[in-house]
Amino acid sequence: HRGTKRVVVESHRKIDGSLEDAWKRLTSPAGLCAEGTVEGRRPGDMLAVTTASGVRLEGKIQIIGPPRDLAAFIDNLNDAYFRVRIDMGCQTQPEPEVHLWLSTYGLDPAQVSDLQERVDTLLASLFAQAGTANA
Repeated sequence: HRGTKRVVVESHRKIDGSLEDAWKRLTSPAGLCAEGTVEGRRPGDMLAVTTASGVRLEGKIQIIGPPRDLAAFIDNLNDAYFRVRIDMGCQTQPEPEVHLWLSTYGLDPAQVSDLQERVDTLLASLFAQAGTANA
């Protein structure tokens, strides 16, 4: 992607409950896996899912570590880097959060804006009661 403008789509929400519960929600049909699954996948395997908010993600899994971490290069979004991570918190941010982001390269600004809206909608639907992080 050298020389190509990068635009990051990012959303995060506080979670209520355990890491395992948050992972189940994220990887359910109401989350990342309306079509397809990440269950049983390993690094190097293909990711082929459509989220409940209608984002198609196809590419090679780089990291998968339930119940905390998933990362992949997304072929159908110009090799965007996709990452979702669940953190239990730390001294500066004591509440657990889920973070989802896509580092996009060379996508049309309207497509990036649409992706941002869909990612925000997805996390808000899954973790509505917990609220936005850093709000």
